[in-house]
Amino acid sequence: HDEGADTGTILESLERRWNRGFQESRVVEELRRLAAERTIVLDRGHWRMTVPPDARAGETSDRHVAA
Repeated sequence: HDEGADTGTILESLERRWNRGFQESRVVEELRRLAAERTIVLDRGHWRMTVPPDARAGETSDRHVAA
């Protein structure tokens, strides 16, 4: 989502996807690490990516060059 997701929503999504519990403190720690790498930002209580997913796909395809 363009507006991002709050920590609780991210935690719920992880638990649903992986069918197991996660510690909120560990998830927040990882979100902060990603923020330090400028991959995501916290804006108005919502985490969101700094680079649109479409732009990332272009970077990945450029790296795979046939030899």
